[in-house]
Amino acid sequence: MEEESIDHILIQCSKARGLWELLFALFGVTWVRPSSVRDTLSGWSGFKLGKKRRKALVEGWYCISFSFCVYWRLLYTSSFFFLPGFEFQGLLEDSSADISKYWWQRYLLFSKYDDGIKMDKEGWFSVTPEIIARHHASRCGSGIIVDCFTGVGGNAIQFAQRSKHVIAIDIDPKKIEYAQHNAAIYGVDDRIDFIKGDSFLLASTLKQADTVFLSPPWGGPDYAKVETYDIKTMLKPHDGFFLFNTVKKVASRVVMFLPRNVDVNQLAELSLSADPPWFLEVFL
Repeated sequence: MEEESIDHILIQCSKARGLWELLFALFGVTWVRPSSVRDTLSGWSGFKLGKKRRKALVEGWYCISFSFCVYWRLLYTSSFFFLPGFEFQGLLEDSSADISKYWWQRYLLFSKYDDGIKMDKEGWFSVTPEIIARHHASRCGSGIIVDCFTGVGGNAIQFAQRSKHVIAIDIDPKKIEYAQHNAAIYGVDDRIDFIKGDSFLLASTLKQADTVFLSPPWGGPDYAKVETYDIKTMLKPHDGFFLFNTVKKVASRVVMFLPRNVDVNQLAELSLSADPPWFLEVFL
């Protein structure tokens, strides 16, 4: 078995990368990783620091690196790491570094995060940031709103701040539990009906609403890697046309939260597929 280099252990491997990014994320810093330990240390040579401070910086880096060697070994055998309010299950997997990026933005997702907000792994990259959810709420108005993919409740909470009544649906019982808990933190849980189930099986049983809001799973963070997002093939578990045709019977207005790189021509095709055609608005 080939012995691993110090560069691999401390810089290059996904496990070390996740730990370093997690550390820097705690301080709101984005680190552009060098390719080796030597490059890291030599990159500091231009800093205008006194000799004592520079020496302290280098020694500090060595101390942190040694600590990370220990953590790296421990985590290699235990495969999880803890932070307040969230258990980073499988931190050593490639996706864990991505989750840490969202964790340091936690107050953008929920301004009351420290009051006990609960999130599952998927929720970190799928919940709508609070300022965007607030904008959605302002566009959806004050009537009855059905939130078909409520997740951990980011949008439902903001809808409940403005609307008469919110129906929040999710097929995952854990997400419904977290959404209800989070809504209570914001003091709006009494304005929301939380329903565990498949929105599209329940659609025919729902009372008439003013707006149906759809924030379907985009397929994880990889959606941003494609030039054009295809709502026919990339939305899961159902394509965009199925979603629209199912819920248009529930309300006269349908709002879909989709990636910025969505194919606008498909949205136009979607609105024209209704009889009579629906009016389409696109906000980027």
